[in-house]
Amino acid sequence: MISVKNLSYSYKTAKAQTKALDNVNLEIKKGEWVAVIGPNGSGKSTLARHLNALCLPETGTVTVEGMDTRLPEMIWKIRQKVAFVFQNPDNQLIATTVEEDVAFGPENLGFSPKKIKERVFYALQAVGMEEYRESAPHLLSGGQKQRVAIAGALAMNPDYLVMDEATSMLDPQGRQEVLNTLKNLNENLGLTIIYITHFMEEVVFAHRVVVMESGKIKTMGTPREIFSQGDDLVKMGLDVPEITLLAGKLAKKGWLKKGDILTLDEMVESLCQLR
Repeated sequence: MISVKNLSYSYKTAKAQTKALDNVNLEIKKGEWVAVIGPNGSGKSTLARHLNALCLPETGTVTVEGMDTRLPEMIWKIRQKVAFVFQNPDNQLIATTVEEDVAFGPENLGFSPKKIKERVFYALQAVGMEEYRESAPHLLSGGQKQRVAIAGALAMNPDYLVMDEATSMLDPQGRQEVLNTLKNLNENLGLTIIYITHFMEEVVFAHRVVVMESGKIKTMGTPREIFSQGDDLVKMGLDVPEITLLAGKLAKKGWLKKGDILTLDEMVESLCQLR
């Protein structure tokens, strides 16, 4: 698992020092889907960058399966274990074809041509992009580009995938494509997902939600537990899924038995029971 203990971190400039993380403690187990939410400046992206040693602790520790991110000799192994997908897929796509782009990571790991071909085929198949292997990345839609970026990460054979606001630049269709891909990777391949987002409707797919504020973990729980605290989230400047807000209003009027509904399917089922 990934273990974060007493982690603090500050951004320093010539004129000021800003504390981004303040004594954060968190454990992420293999196979989990952990969503991290919070207002702008809460520290969620800074936390994400510590998970594969893009940032190093000021105080405290981050360990990945026992490997300390502060040890230079461990960084390469850690980054093989923990893959990172950024906000803008164009920043991660560097080759002239999809196949070449996905092969970039395994090539740098020194895999044999046969092994590289196997890794590329597996990764593209896992994200549903094998038919685009000879396409130019710049001709793809936003959702397709992000799925290629995920394939590039998967080709490294990681155990953990960190998604840092990776759907924020996509349209609704692209976001749904990426979410469907992640659900498949988590449920069927057991890939651990650490998902940083400000889209609350995407959080409902997580096993656990971590809520951050001012560099600290304010609370954590299942999506249902977290969204039952709707008023507290709104005070922090966060949204609640629209379907959950609607369910709460209907429950207050006595038209629904429960107001902690997270998805459209749950709403339909609850409404049908009224008959």
